[in-house]
Amino acid sequence: MPFTWRGAAAALLFASAIAAPAVQRPVPHLTGRVIDSETGLAIKDVTIRLSGRREFTATTDADGRFWTGALPGGMYFVVASKDGYLPSNPQSPTGIPLRLWVRSGGPLSVQQDWMLERAARIRGVVLDPYDQPLPGVRVIAAKRGRSADGWPDLELKSTGTTGADGRFSIAGLQRGPYVLAFETDIGGEYRWSFSPGIADPRHASQVEAVLENVNQSVTLRAAAAPLARVSVLTLTTAGAPVANARVELTPWQPFAGGDEPRLMAIDTDSSGRGAFLNLPAGLHRVLARGPGSPSSVATARGAAILALPDQISRPLEVRMQQTRSACVFTRIETDGAARGDFEAPPSIDIAGRDLLLAGERIHARVTLGEVARLTGLAPRSTLALSAFAQQPLWALSRFSPAAPAPRGEVPIDAAAAGCVAAYFRRTTEVISGRIALPESDWAPEVEVTAVPLESDASPIAVTAMSENGTFRLTGISIGMRYRVTAAPLGIDMYSIGISDRQSVIATGGDTITVPLSVPIAR
Repeated sequence: MPFTWRGAAAALLFASAIAAPAVQRPVPHLTGRVIDSETGLAIKDVTIRLSGRREFTATTDADGRFWTGALPGGMYFVVASKDGYLPSNPQSPTGIPLRLWVRSGGPLSVQQDWMLERAARIRGVVLDPYDQPLPGVRVIAAKRGRSADGWPDLELKSTGTTGADGRFSIAGLQRGPYVLAFETDIGGEYRWSFSPGIADPRHASQVEAVLENVNQSVTLRAAAAPLARVSVLTLTTAGAPVANARVELTPWQPFAGGDEPRLMAIDTDSSGRGAFLNLPAGLHRVLARGPGSPSSVATARGAAILALPDQISRPLEVRMQQTRSACVFTRIETDGAARGDFEAPPSIDIAGRDLLLAGERIHARVTLGEVARLTGLAPRSTLALSAFAQQPLWALSRFSPAAPAPRGEVPIDAAAAGCVAAYFRRTTEVISGRIALPESDWAPEVEVTAVPLESDASPIAVTAMSENGTFRLTGISIGMRYRVTAAPLGIDMYSIGISDRQSVIATGGDTITVPLSVPIAR
């Protein structure tokens, strides 16, 4: 067989194809390095966790470097963590958390480096008023915020539980001062104590969280101050006694989002007198209604605030006002309905919610177009109006005569000269579109808000941006214009100056592009 250059070249290409491994197409991944924020040394065995539609993890090597596997398109929360260090996630310079955005046309390799801060802790012991250790006590480390009324806003950061010897350790803290709080059972009554052992949180001392290698211990003692007895007087605004009133006290809770406080209730006598026993320190809320029987219509309602121990030496006076009745005409907006709505309108729930005792309900359900009448309402209160039917959805759009009120509510005083007319629109429209995100590998969680332009009564529509940068706002009223704004999750839209809000005006059925109102840079 004669030799030819063409045959030789073909043979060489065939041989190389067999010998050389197939070239793999590069895939998106995250890489970087993790070091100690103080020493600058590499940290080994740090876990890098990515969570989205799927989860991925990577671990740093001896040089602090990591490399994730192939990442499908989408957005991922990323956090670096290791025992003894504070977990860290990527943020903008203004502290807005960011997600990794793997997108078509983006880079194949994204670099993210971390400097991890060593975690601090607080150790100590909890003793009873007689210096005996208290086991099984949950100790809370909290940050103290500002409060307009003088009572601190405490934000729970971490907890620890005492052992049989009363000792505890609270780990995973950022270095700095904390208020310590713990709840104990004294004579069958639970009360809060605050560092180092006082009942009044306004005067609590702060304890410093230190690094693991610092030998520091604090001693906490359960507050020994007795629980208070407070006399109560239920009076009219003119000072006359309100007999046989039910008075309900909601104990102050130092932390938001905790267990529901145990309500305390008493009935005043024929002279409007009564007393609460075993009250702890705190800013307690008090409600009263007369007569006290829940089966009867309330003729008087009142509220007061009890600050202890400040008011321990004088009776608490609860001034009560005569209740009001209300009448509401429900109506359909002629341009806010679809064909057939007038023939088959939904039911509307109307409820009072102000100064009501536990378990008390003032409620009416009428077909849209009918009249509702409610009695026993507190003066200057509001009625909440909502559609009972789920399909189609309806929402309050306006009421007449007009008066200031929260969205979705009607003030009863607006109908001082008679009934108030409440108008509804069908809310089955949709506004959709996308967010104009910056060309970056990192993007924040975004919340999209649609505020009705012509109505202060209609509800605001809110939705989250999907991981492909799009959104879909439901619950949009027929025939109404909205101002649509996009901002990072956690940013109060109303904290953004009007001139800085980059909004788009839209109505139901529109598809729009909304710019991000708060610029993100890394």
